[in-house]
Amino acid sequence: MSKIRSGLLLTVSASVLLAVGAGCVQSGAETVAGQSPAAGASPTAVTSTSSPLSSASAGASLSAADAAAVDRAATLVKGLGGPVPPEASVSVTHQGHDGGPGTTVMLGQWLLEWDESGRLTNVVVALSAYAPSTTEPISEAAARTRVGDVLNRLGVNLGAPTEISYVGAGSVDWRAHWSRMLDGFPVPSDGTIVIIMQDGAFQSYSYTEAPSAPAPTTRITQAQAVAKTGRCRNITNGPNGLIESCTVNLEWHASQAEQSSLLQLCWRITTAWNDNDQNQGGAALWLDAGTGEVVDSASIS
Repeated sequence: MSKIRSGLLLTVSASVLLAVGAGCVQSGAETVAGQSPAAGASPTAVTSTSSPLSSASAGASLSAADAAAVDRAATLVKGLGGPVPPEASVSVTHQGHDGGPGTTVMLGQWLLEWDESGRLTNVVVALSAYAPSTTEPISEAAARTRVGDVLNRLGVNLGAPTEISYVGAGSVDWRAHWSRMLDGFPVPSDGTIVIIMQDGAFQSYSYTEAPSAPAPTTRITQAQAVAKTGRCRNITNGPNGLIESCTVNLEWHASQAEQSSLLQLCWRITTAWNDNDQNQGGAALWLDAGTGEVVDSASIS
């Protein structure tokens, strides 16, 4: 996975994890509530949350709508194998962690969030008390199976992930990502991300959907886009064992230099090379699909 993609995945989950740490009231059952659900734990049916749980928000009774949100959250948490003790702290806010419209439920050490349309956008469990049960990560095949199981328990229907990778430096987990599609073209920075720990224990689920500019009414051709880069070659055995590759695809992209920029339909031109002397490198260039102007660029290793 490229540094660009890895950073995007990390940013999405880290922002929600910070919200958990900042907003979660610690209960007397911190150690139990903080443990991540065991991989493959059987879902537990939830009929309704009991009175102590449904009225724990700031010592006041929850409204019917908020109590329903807590029940929905408890159902998902228990479906993932997580405990919901009666003394767990509860709060309901009517906005997302980013300040936009939505509903956020803090249930013990769990955060669950829905957007204003009712779509599930975040499920995160704090991992302060988590200790992996195995020293070696599960295989990719096992990770794919476990991720599919997580989606099934959350009631989310998706096919195979766009990409899945194991991150062993700084964070020990498997990350699966499904790019969102818009007008038939991928939005790699958007979509669904599921993160599980090295032993398959659930860590987080998130869905993001950034606003976009209108697609251009006319597009420059792939050949015209390549012509603007000056170099796009595919070589399998050049001088000194040079291997060079170049791919050209249409995708939606938001400039990393302008954090508030809208998604734009772009030609992405990605190059990579290496030779027998261990010289290697790579780069990505995004050109506006309508005007051909450079929107963004990045080095890839």
